[in-house]
Amino acid sequence: MKKLLLAGLAAYAYYRYKNMTAEQKADITNKVKETGRKFSEGLPTQLKDMLGKKEPQTA
Repeated sequence: MKKLLLAGLAAYAYYRYKNMTAEQKADITNKVKETGRKFSEGLPTQLKDMLGKKEPQTA
């Protein structure tokens, strides 16, 4: 039942996105990018290094 609900939600989201104007699509893209930036700025450095697969800095 959950899979069917998620599939329906995904189909509806795709339909809505497909029918948006180019300006609306750009707005959505910018909002997602900005939210991602804010989220990554709030993460601790160790977690950023782990997710970014960077070498940990030694003090």
